[in-house]
Amino acid sequence: MSRRRGTSVEVEATVSVARLVADLGVRLQGRGSQREALCPFHPAGQDPRPRLTIDLSSNRWSCPSCAPEGASVVELVAKAEAISRTHAAAKLK
Repeated sequence: MSRRRGTSVEVEATVSVARLVADLGVRLQGRGSQREALCPFHPAGQDPRPRLTIDLSSNRWSCPSCAPEGASVVELVAKAEAISRTHAAAKLK
């Protein structure tokens, strides 16, 4: 395993995607292992329904438009800050 991939895996295992999304000012709703919110990557008012889903058990997020297959905390930071996955992982470490 390369050093870069190891860093991503480490970060994904230790940084909570739910906490990071909440730190971005997004209000999460839900119970159990799922949380929903308005996706921060869509312009305000574009879609008033909760579109961002966070699975607490897998620490992954998804949005039908942004990440339909689900994505990691590293991908969230990369998208939010328009930086590469490598830079996002380094920033989170």
